[in-house]
Parts: sequence; structure tokens; C-alpha cells
Amino acid sequence: MGAADVLKKGDPCEVEFDRISYRYPNNEKDTLKELSFKIKAGEKIGLVGMNGAGKSTLIKLLCGLIRPTSGYIRINGVDITSMERTECYKLFSTVFQDLHIFPVSIKDNIVWDGQVDEACFAQCLEQADLDEWVSSLKEKENTKLVQELEEGAVNLSGGQSQKLLLARALYKNAPILLLDEPTVAESEVFKKCRKITGSTSAVYISHRLSACRFSDRILVFDDGHIIQEGHHDELVQQKGTVYDQLWQAQAQYYT
Repeated sequence: MGAADVLKKGDPCEVEFDRISYRYPNNEKDTLKELSFKIKAGEKIGLVGMNGAGKSTLIKLLCGLIRPTSGYIRINGVDITSMERTECYKLFSTVFQDLHIFPVSIKDNIVWDGQVDEACFAQCLEQADLDEWVSSLKEKENTKLVQELEEGAVNLSGGQSQKLLLARALYKNAPILLLDEPTVAESEVFKKCRKITGSTSAVYISHRLSACRFSDRILVFDDGHIIQEGHHDELVQQKGTVYDQLWQAQAQYYT
């Protein structure tokens, strides 16, 4: 079964976690514990919680990098363990913390199938705020990257690298977008994704709660469980809770 079989059942994608548990090899306890929730088609979800709460593990499970210890993950009703991993990967556009910039041209860093849709490519550069910078370069989108490995190449700043990964994800245009703590201008990245991804389902992981204000719903994790959920405005009214404590610890930076 492949990605096409999932998309026949509806586009965009609905995601269901059904009693999901996961335990890393040689660990004595589960990282995720009997986790059940749904992401509606086109919904934007923020995941927050302390380090080690299970957020990144959830993302790895969702895109098929690891398999559940127990339970089921379904995309449009299809159990993802029935899919080949390479087929599962086609359903996701990802922007992870680890920056993978390759010593090839800017265009080849964004487009990998060799068949370039020039109009789409130009649009993705613009949406990721890279178009003016790329236009200023002598070789423009054909400029090589990673100066240490290629004579005449350029290096990207942290912000430019993050924008390049965003352009790559937008060009792929998969039905589910995953962002795992973009490190540069995080709120702006999330806000931009909210605006330009339309009916794409999206999951954002963030330590900065200001970024989560752009989510339809926030899931608060603690010790492998979802302990709160709701919109930012609802959660900040729940005094004394984990979300309230996290917000109060960061609020000075936003006011």
C-alpha cells in the first residue's frame, strides 16, 4: 500500500493516534503511554511541553521513522504500518531542527526530482522570503552552497538555512507538514506557514509558546501523556496548569 491509496480516501489528511505507546530499546519505561487523539483534515496543531515529554518521539512515529510499541496510527483511516516507509515519507513535508544543507545549488537543495516546476519554485522562494537574496547572487538559484566543499560557493546564515528548508518543504507540497522547533524567527515561521499552507494538515513543536498562538489547537505533553488541549487563549486562562506555568515563565519576552 502506498501514499496514493491514503490520498484516495480524502485530501487533505486526517490523522488518528489510537492508544499509541512507545518504548525506546533498553529503556525501562514507555516514552509515550496509551496516547489517543485526532488531527482533523487541514488542522494546525501545536505540541508543547518540557524536554523529554515525548513530543519529538510523536513526530518520529507519525512520519514512520520509528514504529509504535503498541497501538495504531492511521492517516485517512489507513494504518501506516501497512505502508512501505518510502511511501509513508511521501505524505510529509518536514522542517526539523537538524539542518541538512547539501553542497549543490540552491535550486537542487530545494528540488530533488529533477523535474523543476519553475513557477512553483519561484513561488516557494518568495513564500520563504528567499527570493530577493537569491536574485542578488551572481548565479542566482544556481549558486552552489557549502563554501568549505565547493570553490565559489556561499554559506547560509542560520536564518537563511531555515528559510531554505521551509522552501524545500513548501515545494514538496505534501499533505502533512511537520515543523520541529525551527530555531530562527520561530513565531514568524509558524505564522507564515499558517498563512500559506491552506488545507495542509500541520504539526508544530515549539518551546516558544508565542509561536503556538497561530495553531488551531495546542496539545500539552507531560511524561508521555496529553494533559491539556485547547487554543492558546483558552489555556492561558487555566491558572496553575503546566501551560500557564510555561507561559508565565516566557511572558516577559512577549510583553
